[in-house]
Amino acid sequence: MTKFIGLDPFPLELDTLSQQKDVERYAVEQLSSHRGIRNYNHVARYIATSFQWLENDGWETILGKLGPLIGDDVSPQTEREVAKYLVDEENLKGLGPKQARNLLQMMGLTRYEIPIDSRIMKWLNDVFKYPIILNPKGLSDEHYYEFVSDGIQILSKKTGIYPCELDAAIFANSDGNGWDDYKW
Repeated sequence: MTKFIGLDPFPLELDTLSQQKDVERYAVEQLSSHRGIRNYNHVARYIATSFQWLENDGWETILGKLGPLIGDDVSPQTEREVAKYLVDEENLKGLGPKQARNLLQMMGLTRYEIPIDSRIMKWLNDVFKYPIILNPKGLSDEHYYEFVSDGIQILSKKTGIYPCELDAAIFANSDGNGWDDYKW
């Protein structure tokens, strides 16, 4: 997946998708031609559904929801509400709690809500010795995800850093030079 995301030009860019007669078929072709991408038929269907909705006035809706995240006085609650909206929006198929936060983080719109995955759970359990054992399998449940996120936000506040900084530190520690594979 990392190699696919790092392709230049990226085959699923909006401009490229807008030129396709059948977005789903095109997405299947692109995704299936790269090893390691699972469930590419489902992902392609999600891409096509989401793309269609965005092109039919969905952009206005999304931009209206993202607006409150711009500025210096954004609260953790505001970030969480936007992430939950992305997960709950029936037209944005395939976004779970982690993917919604990945998207917001990639756009540079979050400090408090981070994409929590097994890497972070392992760090919390093994390195930080979190007071309860966390199970990454529960992260698909929004309530469990928020429970873990609340703990990370409390920990971050006590240490004087934003959760996004903690995420970056854990990522760098876990993956070493993994970002070197990307073509920026």
